[in-house]
This record gives sequence, C-alpha cells and structure tokens, in this order.
Amino acid sequence: MTGLYILGIVKRHGPIHGYDIKQIIDEHVSDFVHIKLPNIYYHLKKYETKGFVHIHKSESRPEKIRYVLTHKGNEEYDKLLWDTMKVHYEEPFGLDPLFYFRDDLEDFALVKKIEMKIMRLNLALIDTRSRHKEAIQNGNENEVANLTIRYKHKELHLEAELKWAIETLKHLKNDKQ
Repeated sequence: MTGLYILGIVKRHGPIHGYDIKQIIDEHVSDFVHIKLPNIYYHLKKYETKGFVHIHKSESRPEKIRYVLTHKGNEEYDKLLWDTMKVHYEEPFGLDPLFYFRDDLEDFALVKKIEMKIMRLNLALIDTRSRHKEAIQNGNENEVANLTIRYKHKELHLEAELKWAIETLKHLKNDKQ
C-alpha cells in the first residue's frame, strides 16, 4: 500500500517534494495508512531507479528535489490501484497461533488480554466514527462520498473484530465453568 499512496500522491500533486508527500499523507489519509518520512524517501529512490518517477532539481539554493510520475510510473500506479481489489486474507490470522498454543497460557491472563483488546477495539471504533463525522463536515460533496466509503470500510472491519473478540471472551469464560 505504501507504494500506491506515494505514486498516487506524486501523480495527483507532482512535481512534489518528499516532505510534501508526508504532509498530504498526514492530512488526508493518516486514518488509513501510516507511512514515515524515511520510508517515503526509500520508495522514491527505488521508484527513481525503476523509472517510475523522474527527479526535477531546483536551481535555487539549497537545491530542492521534486518528483514527477513517469509514464511507466503511471502504469505501475494503475496496476497497484487495481490490485487493491484482489481478495486476499493473510492466514494465519494474527491470533491463530495464540489459540493453537493456548494450553501454554494461563486462562486468567488470556481473558484479561481479550478484555483489553475489546476495550481498544471499542475506543478505535469510537475514534473512527468521530473522525468520520469531523471529516465529512470539512469536505466537499465528492470528498464526503469517498470519505464515507473509506471510513465505513474501516468501521465494518473494527466491528467484525470486536464481535469476534466478544464471542471469544464468552467462549473462554464458559470453558472455565
């Protein structure tokens, strides 16, 4: 996803400095992706080598480097964008090993960890809904539609994970009885 965001921002806002890419990510998509500045520059260098971006150097001092998407980079961006529609789930899911080796854990500690996970998921869901409400108040009509789709996607994932955690907690507590 990192590459998709970087190429997409260069396409939409180029010529652009690496730091400006970071600012756009922080201002517009930080609820959905977290990309650190060194990672942005790493990808830009890699994309320059692959011919996906071209460097424009300013003549002023200090010299500033701005990036522009090339035709090859635009093709890669389109490919990455459409690849997001491929259905893929990473198995095993993150907690699968935990339950495979459950016998090595104390039930009390496991219950407490699941309770903490439920609390964090509830807070994340509240935060996501709040950010969604705030974002649609500040956006134009087209942005609001796109933001609603993205936030709803995130909300549904959080709700599904929360439902799983609650059911798992009930199961764990019933096992103890």
